[in-house]
Amino acid sequence: MWTEFADKKKEKSDEADRTALRVFRDMVRKKRDQELEDGVLIHGAFRNRIPAHAADNSDESGPDKSVKSSLSAEAYQKIWTDKSNMPNYQTMLVSEFL
Repeated sequence: MWTEFADKKKEKSDEADRTALRVFRDMVRKKRDQELEDGVLIHGAFRNRIPAHAADNSDESGPDKSVKSSLSAEAYQKIWTDKSNMPNYQTMLVSEFL
């Protein structure tokens, strides 16, 4: 009889754990989807690219560095304005100073 109670208790505990995991997975999926909609870069997507980028930096030290940019300063300012006016960015700013 004791083992039956222990089994039932374990089943209830396991079900609670599964429910909690479902909730956490849903939260992560919702956050990931929201970030994708907002255009937030995911740092994991750029993993293992740093060594290749570091090798390319040695070529950019010359005067041709400004020629490599295909966007104008105004285009970069517009991108920054658009990104910084997004609700998630504003929320981040508020939460950073709390």
